[in-house]
Amino acid sequence: MSKRVQILKREFSNSIGLPFTELLPEAWITETMNELKIKYRCRIFDPIVTLWAFLSQVLDAEIGRAHV
Repeated sequence: MSKRVQILKREFSNSIGLPFTELLPEAWITETMNELKIKYRCRIFDPIVTLWAFLSQVLDAEIGRAHV
């Protein structure tokens, strides 16, 4: 892994909640989905939360190993 990726991974693992909320703001994701005309039902875990959670899990080695 590159040094930058290692630093980001370390920072994310030390953060509380969903760290991608700052890197991928909800407004940006919503705007992109609107441009692509993506429709979805109102759910507890909407596409925005699902994306943030997925990206967090991918970078978390412990969670990744638990699901393999």
